[in-house]
Amino acid sequence: MKSIEKIVSEAGGASSVARACGVSPQAVQHWISSNRVPANRVLVLEALIEGDVSRYELRPDVFGIAPDANDLMCSVCPCVKPDPTCLKGVSPHGTKINAA
Repeated sequence: MKSIEKIVSEAGGASSVARACGVSPQAVQHWISSNRVPANRVLVLEALIEGDVSRYELRPDVFGIAPDANDLMCSVCPCVKPDPTCLKGVSPHGTKINAA
């Protein structure tokens, strides 16, 4: 099953996807037949089904390959990189951290 087909199925049909994206159901059918979603709709679709299909699957030409989950975690605190406040020794929640 294509990624866009999975989204349409999980979201409850082309009409549901169309409403969420502000387009016609025919536009969604075109996405399915062409197997290509416009880049400006990808994040809406990703959120619509809570990330079950990622932006990286839908448009790797725009978003690249999916990052490794380990690369997203800060080695000093539980924040997500890149976080410039972490580099100053403060987590996103204002907690001071002692970097070794």
